[in-house]
Amino acid sequence: MFSRTAFLVLVVLALAACATAQRPDRSRPPRQDRPPRHERPPRQDRPRGRPSQDPVIITGAAPLTDLVGDDGVAGTYLGFAGGLYFGSNEVPIGHAAFGAEAARQIQPLDAGGAPSQDGAIGLMSISMSNATQEWCHVRSTGAANAAPCNAHTFMGQAATDPSLNSDLVIVNGARGGKALDHWDNPNDAEYTRIATEVLPAFGLTEAQVQIVWVKVALKDEPSRPSLPDPQADAYVTEATIGDVVRALRARYPNLQQVFFTSRIYGGWAAPDRNSPEPWAYETGFATKWAIEAQITQRATGTVDEETGDLDGMPFMAWGPYVWSYSDRPREDGLMWPSGLFTRGGIHPNDDGARIVADYLLEFFKTAPFTRCWFLDGLTCS
Repeated sequence: MFSRTAFLVLVVLALAACATAQRPDRSRPPRQDRPPRHERPPRQDRPRGRPSQDPVIITGAAPLTDLVGDDGVAGTYLGFAGGLYFGSNEVPIGHAAFGAEAARQIQPLDAGGAPSQDGAIGLMSISMSNATQEWCHVRSTGAANAAPCNAHTFMGQAATDPSLNSDLVIVNGARGGKALDHWDNPNDAEYTRIATEVLPAFGLTEAQVQIVWVKVALKDEPSRPSLPDPQADAYVTEATIGDVVRALRARYPNLQQVFFTSRIYGGWAAPDRNSPEPWAYETGFATKWAIEAQITQRATGTVDEETGDLDGMPFMAWGPYVWSYSDRPREDGLMWPSGLFTRGGIHPNDDGARIVADYLLEFFKTAPFTRCWFLDGLTCS
């Protein structure tokens, strides 16, 4: 006669056998179309960490700077004239004079905005992730406890450059995910963050910010058509630039100069992501049109219907223009192969960010309306 314990053991074994018989087979059949992992050849065409698609080629596109021929005649893209300024790469004489006058107003200011030998000249960046990558650090918030600027970035290089003006204080206002629609109203949260967290960390006030660099981009560009559609993203971006400049003026009463840089090449990004091509390229036209709107209004009084009224605004001009092809260099040698991007194809890697930082440093050191306040021992006259 079975003991109670033996009986229970037999019951458990029987139930287990039944469950095993009824359980469906969930094992996967072997993949016949792929060799075992250890037999697969290494991927030579897609290095790890780089974009995973082929570059987008834009029919008829060329860097704005290259669209101006040796004869001074500007080429076009979809009927729109190239060049940075009205078919030329040179700042018009009248606008250059405006920029020089703005430079003469830049001087050390105290916390209240009054001239002071012990004051500071504030230079600041705003905009989104690419901007903070190139200016300081991808995760930087600009605050006192933020990640320190990488050595290859603009601020990282400037921090060890003995040729810079000792009165100059450079800060990073840009932040990941904060495209221009986060900067088009003086009450936007990003301006409050800068006033309460960023500027105090560097001993600055809003009254001491005199120069701003803006990286031009909006989010969700593919949700809007590209040029030449009348509702194109380039026109929306142009209008937003006008709003941003007016917001900057409202926040920073002693702001004298605002410099703009459009996107780098976006053809490695997936077409449904932020700033693919041709939208990245066309931010260059949005930028040039907004700057030209100020030039035209100052010369004729005509207010541009997209950019809006720019009367009383600070001097607007191009900073470095950094768009180029993916597969061939533009006239100065710049190009954007996949090895300069992170996997998503939107953001530059450290090598790509260094390129933009180098262009920024060279621009501020050499432009006629910046070098006099950027470098030590010079005066703006």
